[in-house]
Order: sequence, then structure tokens, then C-alpha cells
Amino acid sequence: MNLVLFGFKNSGKSFLAQKLALKLSCPLIETDLEIEKLSFLQTQTWRRCPEIFQLSGENHFRFLEKTVIENLKPPVFSVIALGGGAMREDTYPLLAKLGFLVYLKAPLSLILKRQVQMPAFLNSFSDPQKALQNLFQARTAFFEQLGSFQLEAALLEDPPYLEKTLTTLQKRFQKHLHPPGTHARQ
Repeated sequence: MNLVLFGFKNSGKSFLAQKLALKLSCPLIETDLEIEKLSFLQTQTWRRCPEIFQLSGENHFRFLEKTVIENLKPPVFSVIALGGGAMREDTYPLLAKLGFLVYLKAPLSLILKRQVQMPAFLNSFSDPQKALQNLFQARTAFFEQLGSFQLEAALLEDPPYLEKTLTTLQKRFQKHLHPPGTHARQ
């Protein structure tokens, strides 16, 4: 059983995943980093995800992303942070088998606040802002129909709420972290 975090770009998946992995004393897997590693193996050039997307196109990027997801076989309980576009109809069955799905639900205003610059792939649209809104609405509708455990991403900026969330998830998954006969870390 793994915790699989998903949500729109800049919803806080990596932030929460790092905090959870530390609190639960378990491995952290970030699919974006795994995509970058896979791309490096293919090209012998290290590129970050936005650069891979821009240079190779969305189809190739999604192919790499799905390859990473298909090959995820965590040896122990792990926290897995997905990229913003990784949860799709074709990847959902694979991800659902990996573990407990946690959706970080974020309002568009929070996404825009955290957005340093417009993703390069949106620059090809005549109205990048409108394209981002449309993408956000489509993904949000899909994410919400999955019926996964939801966390309000905006509230994770509040330290007491964040700590309560971490403790709740720790209690929920304690049995997966420490099999019977072992001692759980308090």
C-alpha cells in the first residue's frame, strides 16, 4: 500500500509528499524526477520536465510519464507524488492499484499564485490564460469524479492544518508502515 498524491500543477503535491515521507519514515518517489531520469537514459542529456515537454512534445512526454507509472513497483510502503498531468483515464487503473489515492484540490487562484511563469506549452495558444483555465476545469472535473480522498491544498499552508493532516494520514497508514510484531515510531 502506497500513498499516491495527485492534483493540478502547483497544488502542493511535492511539498506534502516530502512532509509525509519524513513523518512516515518511508521512501518518496516523484514521478517528474523519474521522467527526467528516463529521458536522460534515452538522450544522455539531463533535462527538467518542462524542457522535455517543450523539446519533445506532449505525446513523447506523456509516453515517458506512462512508462514511469507502468514501471513503478515500490518495494515498500512509499509516498508517490505525481506530476500535474499524470492522473488520466489511461493511467488511473495503474495508479489505483498502487495504493491509496489522495487528491490535492486547489482553486485556480492558488495555482495562479504559485505559478512563477506560464507553462511553455500554453504559449502556443492565442489566450494562454484561457487555455490554462480550460485545462484546469477539465482536469478538476476528472479528478473529482474519481472519488478519491481529498485534501484542500490551500489549507495546507496553515501549519496546524498541515500537522493535523500529516498525523491523520500517519494514523491511517501506521499498520502498513509497521507490520505486526514491529514497533511503530511515535
